[in-house]
Amino acid sequence: MIRILFGIQNEEKDAIWDEVEMYNLSETINKILNINLECNDSITYGDYFADSPDKEIIYLHINELINDEELLEQDFPEYAYLLYINEVEEYPEYVAAIEARSDIFVKLRTTEV
Repeated sequence: MIRILFGIQNEEKDAIWDEVEMYNLSETINKILNINLECNDSITYGDYFADSPDKEIIYLHINELINDEELLEQDFPEYAYLLYINEVEEYPEYVAAIEARSDIFVKLRTTEV
């Protein structure tokens, strides 16, 4: 399985996340990909948005761990939000749609899991 990580800066470009901004970003992703990201809760990650709680092919996180107040992706501190796409080999249309919006999304890493 291949996973791609995209970074998204907040509007102020100061890497500080905001609940309203994250919700609006999830709505933007829904429109771009024609999917329905739903809000979920994790003890470690706090609120996050995913396409399905079972599969989580696409999920949107803030770049912060709730309990530790550390960054989820420490190599990318300039990004307030992180978008993961799993199983990209099965969903190339998602990757193409996100990459087409380079005004919002920056490809940060591709990994084989």
